[in-house]
Amino acid sequence: MQLHENIHRENLRPSEESKVVIELASEGDWTITRIATAMGKSAAWVQERIEMDGWPDGLLDLVDAKRIPIGVARILMRIPDDNAVQYLANQAAHSGATIAQAQAWYQSYMTKPWQLPTPEEIQAAKDSYEPPPVPKATCQGCLCG
Repeated sequence: MQLHENIHRENLRPSEESKVVIELASEGDWTITRIATAMGKSAAWVQERIEMDGWPDGLLDLVDAKRIPIGVARILMRIPDDNAVQYLANQAAHSGATIAQAQAWYQSYMTKPWQLPTPEEIQAAKDSYEPPPVPKATCQGCLCG
């Protein structure tokens, strides 16, 4: 009964919608068309929510918080590098990226894949950083030499 109540709750986050759709789809006799009809949504909307099931939590959090649109997240999820997806999702959240921008990022990556440092590599670089030595200043106008 709770599942059926959740279908009609209007303030579900996208990740919650995804869970409801996945649960219905796993019941066997619920097709995408039937789920769409029950939820008053399109079959494409239902398929989107099914796809969200495999998204990383960080990406779902940004979508749930409405910091990036689902369409942007869907495009970013086509990129095969998890670090690049998370990096670009954060960029999208900070810059307000559009679907067109996400598509450009995807095309750029697929044309020439780039490798971002892992969080561990970033931390190791921070840990090993030593600031350059400060040069000794020489006096320019007096006799102290």
